[in-house]
Amino acid sequence: MNSINAMEVIKRRQLLWIKTNDIDQDKEYVNAMAEYIIGPNGGELRKEVHDKPEYLIEMSFVIVNKEQNTTPFFINTVQWEFLNKLNEAKKEFEEGKRLQLNFLVLKGRQQG
Repeated sequence: MNSINAMEVIKRRQLLWIKTNDIDQDKEYVNAMAEYIIGPNGGELRKEVHDKPEYLIEMSFVIVNKEQNTTPFFINTVQWEFLNKLNEAKKEFEEGKRLQLNFLVLKGRQQG
């Protein structure tokens, strides 16, 4: 496998899930990607996940949904908006543009 980035891994997982809706195939994909990441060719992908650990959520996490089915966890739009703001704040803090990282998060009932 040639070098691959985290977003490609996530998109492939999403497409596999849409196509098969099979948690066993998803588990096989996740295991294969884990082997790749920890293997000798996974250095760039390891660094990407290290820098943005939220990618690991979409690359490997599963949840039990309202229907009690195990399903891959993919971050929704509202969650990505929050993560983007959080990452920007962390960057500003590291650059000395912020003195602290304090957040008040109010969870909406339907946004995730």
